[in-house]
Amino acid sequence: AGSFGIICPMINTRAEAEAFVGACRYAPTGYRSFGPVRAGWVHGADYFKNANETVLAIAMIETKKAMDNLEEILSVPGIDVLLVGPSDLSINLDVTLEYTHPKYVAALDRIAAACANAGVVAGMYFIPPGLDPNQFVQQGFRFFTVPWARWATEGVQRGLATIRKNYESTVSKGRLTQEVYERAMSLITPTTTYDGFDTVDIVVEAVFESMDLKE
Repeated sequence: AGSFGIICPMINTRAEAEAFVGACRYAPTGYRSFGPVRAGWVHGADYFKNANETVLAIAMIETKKAMDNLEEILSVPGIDVLLVGPSDLSINLDVTLEYTHPKYVAALDRIAAACANAGVVAGMYFIPPGLDPNQFVQQGFRFFTVPWARWATEGVQRGLATIRKNYESTVSKGRLTQEVYERAMSLITPTTTYDGFDTVDIVVEAVFESMDLKE
């Protein structure tokens, strides 16, 4: 509850697009369930009142079937963004990860043009390595997700530094033994991973462990 945008992968038909939009909207426009508690905490009491107009329905196009039904999908009222899944689309077009292949580029051109005609924003889930983002802007794409793994890992590392600093302060004030401090430090020495998830898990474990130690 409380989201301002939903991304739905593998939208292949008009019926799937209609079902997706309906799930993003409260009645009578759709059939989204009413869960106001978190939304009210995070966004204020007027979230429900404005949600049908403010929540983005972002449908992903990733298959040849979706390309065959492109105009029908875009004709569904309430689709705000049509988001290309570059890898899956290339695979489904039988030009796997060949992001400069004429067949793939032609598909992007068609998507961008169809979105413009339908008044829907064309988007890219990511910019393939080595390609200029301006190329996609020139094609007509206006919505892009951004790589988050490095930022997430950097944020986690800052969190770890804070945890270490707090432990060191506690030791210096005599409220924590050196033995317990060393045990805690062993828990929060992360192994760097591509997506940062292992690091996040270690931080969570360290936080809970520190709570247990203080108890």
